[in-house]
Amino acid sequence: GTYTVPAIATPMHVLYEAGGPGELGSYREIELIRDGKVVGTLDLYAFMRTGRLGANEGLRDGDIVRIPVYRNRINLMGEFKRPGLYELLEGESLAQAIDYAGGFTEGGFRGQVLMFRVGDQELSVADVPAAEYPTASVREGDVVVANPLRNRHENRVAVTGGVCAPATTPGRPE
Repeated sequence: GTYTVPAIATPMHVLYEAGGPGELGSYREIELIRDGKVVGTLDLYAFMRTGRLGANEGLRDGDIVRIPVYRNRINLMGEFKRPGLYELLEGESLAQAIDYAGGFTEGGFRGQVLMFRVGDQELSVADVPAAEYPTASVREGDVVVANPLRNRHENRVAVTGGVCAPATTPGRPE
């Protein structure tokens, strides 16, 4: 649509007036078009993470703020701090997607995630170990699941049966 904004307005003002990108709109490649040429691009993820706006210069009469359709979006589910849909730019890795989601929750298993991928004719599933997060590529429609930690303890012993005294904490007198 067309919006009338004050003379000091920036692309962020216009985005606010318009209610932000729609369901299919890109949050990563919002274009400022002047005289038929793209003169700047806004990345709202960079703004949300670092406070940097990039090409948020003042608008001129006739400028266009264009929100294209997203190109590559994945779904992070499970034990991420902010599970949801994340748009990734060309060359961004699984590690960057996990960073956008705020990382893992305290109860999330960080050692590996499950990645479900839509192929040409069927779905595939793969375990992705943590060492591969920085180099693991993601594609449109991937679903990445972070599982919770197992309900096991590595430093616990259970004593059951006919015992004379209940277990106590080592080194602590009763």
